[in-house]
Amino acid sequence: GATIALSTGTTLTTINANGISPLPTDALKIAVLRNADGTPSLGCDPAEYTNFPGGVAGMLVVTQRGTCARVARAIYGEMAGAAAVAMVTNGPGYPPFEGPITSNPDTGIPFTVTIPFLGVLLADGPTLVAADGGTGTLAATTIANPGFKAFASFSSAGPQDLNSALKPDIVAPGVSVQSTLIGSGTQGARFSGTSMATPHVAGIAALVREAHPSWTVAEVKAAILNTGSSDLVNGYLVRRGGTGVVQPIPATETNVIAYFNPGAVSLNLGFQELGQDFSQGAMLSITNKGTSPAQFDLTAASTPGSAPNTVTFSTASVRVRPGKTVSVVVTVNVPAATVGDSTPTSANRQAFRNVAGLVTLTPTDGSNSGVVLHVAYYLVPRALSNVQAVLNGQLSPGHRANVRLSNPATAIAGVADFYAWGLSSRRTTAGSNDLRAVGVQSIPVSATQSFLVFAVNTWNRWSTPSDNEFDIVIDTNGDGVPDFLVAGFDIGAILTGSFDGRYGSFVFALPNFDLVNARFAFAPTDSSTLLLPVRSDEIGLSVDNPRFAYMAAGYSLQDGSADIIPGVAMFNAFTPSITSGIAFVVPVGARGTVPVSIDASEWANTPALGLMIVILDNSAGRGEARLLAAG
Repeated sequence: GATIALSTGTTLTTINANGISPLPTDALKIAVLRNADGTPSLGCDPAEYTNFPGGVAGMLVVTQRGTCARVARAIYGEMAGAAAVAMVTNGPGYPPFEGPITSNPDTGIPFTVTIPFLGVLLADGPTLVAADGGTGTLAATTIANPGFKAFASFSSAGPQDLNSALKPDIVAPGVSVQSTLIGSGTQGARFSGTSMATPHVAGIAALVREAHPSWTVAEVKAAILNTGSSDLVNGYLVRRGGTGVVQPIPATETNVIAYFNPGAVSLNLGFQELGQDFSQGAMLSITNKGTSPAQFDLTAASTPGSAPNTVTFSTASVRVRPGKTVSVVVTVNVPAATVGDSTPTSANRQAFRNVAGLVTLTPTDGSNSGVVLHVAYYLVPRALSNVQAVLNGQLSPGHRANVRLSNPATAIAGVADFYAWGLSSRRTTAGSNDLRAVGVQSIPVSATQSFLVFAVNTWNRWSTPSDNEFDIVIDTNGDGVPDFLVAGFDIGAILTGSFDGRYGSFVFALPNFDLVNARFAFAPTDSSTLLLPVRSDEIGLSVDNPRFAYMAAGYSLQDGSADIIPGVAMFNAFTPSITSGIAFVVPVGARGTVPVSIDASEWANTPALGLMIVILDNSAGRGEARLLAAG
């Protein structure tokens, strides 16, 4: 590690990511690379270093992590004459140790870095940036390595998009791994990522095939997955690590393989909406490829991060003769009410629900060379409410009406949230950006300010809202030209250049797309409805200018398709023309009536299609937004 003693009086502890020693002893002037808006830059363009006012020669250059290869910053900094480069990371803990930096992974161009490349904790970033123009003095230190045996910060997690199948199946070393490099003599190169993890697995597959030349590809795969070790991963999760770290010796020594599916090995139960308790059985096949009988005891256990579940077996122990296969029925049971809900709270805005665990086959009587086998099981559940909304009376100016709410025969309570329904569209594609309805509600904050929430409902479920961008285009002065954009987008993608699965509501002033504000959206996973909040003053509204027009569009980041919902809707942020901005919890089996009305004078200026009642825990698609037409 390395400390940076700042001229501001604070000392920061960093990781000396490329291990350069000795460190510079002189106080280094700090140069923070910045974007046009003044925020710290990613430092992914060499011109940022060479065009820095006065140059960066002899300085400690500060950048932000994201988008380009981490080590590219060290290369660009040294090429511009910097004495050191510091990168503020964008996640928990320190960035990885890189070891000697000998090339730029983004370009493949060789370059040996001889200056220190320092990794700065996210929490320390503002302190370092605030020292811009001051000095920092480096000194060697020793730091703990809590990331050892942990998942890499850049390692993706499952499940697969839409089908919710378990991925990855297995993990292998992939951070700062020293490997061979053509033309380097005995030097080699140190890289991170699947480029390093994959060769580990491929090499073990070759060893298994060498030990068992007649085994099929599916059998070799099963041996590798069966013998992964979850104990070797700190912070282990099935959806991030499959059965664990690959183990070459057990993989080659096992003569027995276990699988639910010859190709997938694991039990993938997919995505399930649960209106009642879940129970599903599957056949676990246990095949003995050896020459001696094998006997196992079967157990199962949930893994960290899983919703409560139990697993039962048709038999708790098996004996498998050589060359034979024994089948055991494995049943996964999940109480629907324990899965969790989508109640819109700050702690629950994007909670991901999964059921995950390992079936373990423990050999008895010394069989199978003592090798223990594991098979993962995985389910993505969504507990359901079944809130119904029926209009009684005529929903029009001058008439009385009420909405009858009920929640019959289901697993959990639901929250019925009332919006002014503004836009509607027919189903056109199977994509999760295919818009069905958009509405808005107003929640008074004070006499001069309101909090607006746009509800966006699609026809089809997404696994993660970050698959899409949803735009609300707003005209606040009535000239027919958009003045503001409220955009739903992945927070990491906008702020750091790297998607991180968190979904935000971003407010931009048009036409220059100046960022006005950003906050979390409420966007559940495995859903079809999200809520985009914005404060009235952020889009130019006031008591004297309360009305606005809006349009909506959805864009798929998977296939590039766009769905622009037809028409223009109107709304008054301070005096809505229709009942909205109220919400009711509807317990299982309960029913009740809510009076609703229309303000006739305001309706003439800002009519709506009717009421849009959002119930986030209802079935995805049309179930999550009950549409009650006015007229």
